[in-house]
Amino acid sequence: YHTWMFEASDPPVFKWYLKTFGKDVNLFVDHSQIVEFNAWRLGLWGDSDIWKGKRLSYPANKG
Repeated sequence: YHTWMFEASDPPVFKWYLKTFGKDVNLFVDHSQIVEFNAWRLGLWGDSDIWKGKRLSYPANKG
């Protein structure tokens, strides 16, 4: 799934992809859903059920 891109036009659809494949899944989303998708993908806000039982980590700032 790292080299494929899936179409996910509605929030319930991209939520399913995030729950199933994780935050690194490549999704084609409608431009009006980009903020919501990225917030869910990064775990900033949204449905906490997406990340239930999963560990989120962020790379160290290399600056």
